[in-house]
Amino acid sequence: IGSFGLDWTTIASYLGSPLASPFFASANIAVGFFLVMYVFTPLCYYLNFYNAKTFPIYSGKLFVGSGKEYDVTSIIDAKFRLDRKAYAESGPVHMSTFFAVTYGLGFATLTASIVHVLLFNGKDLWTQTKGALRKDKKMDIHTKIMKRNYKEVPLWWFLSIFAVNIAVIVFICIYYETQIQLPWWGA
Repeated sequence: IGSFGLDWTTIASYLGSPLASPFFASANIAVGFFLVMYVFTPLCYYLNFYNAKTFPIYSGKLFVGSGKEYDVTSIIDAKFRLDRKAYAESGPVHMSTFFAVTYGLGFATLTASIVHVLLFNGKDLWTQTKGALRKDKKMDIHTKIMKRNYKEVPLWWFLSIFAVNIAVIVFICIYYETQIQLPWWGA
C-alpha cells in the first residue's frame, strides 16, 4: 500500500512494460488505483458501511459477522455441496472493505466496457455486421484467388468438430465429477 519504487521490475510488475501501452492508459490505471486504495476504500471503512470496521480494511479473506475468519469447510458436506443447516448456523459471508469494493468494481468494469464499446463503436459494429450477413458480398482479389484455388470447407466438418467437443466435455464432467464438481448440464 505504501511502497514506492523506481526499479524497472517494480514498474513493469502490474501491467507489463509501460512502454507497450500509451501514457493515458497507464495514467488512467494509476489514478484509478489511487482513488480505490487511498480514497474510496478508506472512506467506506471509516464511514462504517455495512459494519466495515468489524473486519480488516485490506484483506482477501472471508469473515463471519463477528469479524473472525470464515471456515468455508464447515458449511460443505463430503460431496462439496452446501450444507444449509451449517450455513444457517455460521451466518452469511462478510468481506473486507477493499475486497467488497474491488469485487463490485470488477462487475462494474465489465458492464462499463460493454456499454463503452456499444456507444463509441456501435455504428461501426452494426455496419460491419450487416455487411457480413449480406448475401451479395463484395470480394477482393485475394478472396477471389482463394475461392478459385481452394474448395470451401464443408459444413459437416464444423458440425463434427462441435459434436466431438461436446461429447468430450460431457464425458469429462461425468467421469471426473468428484474432482471438478461440475454436472454435465453445466458444461
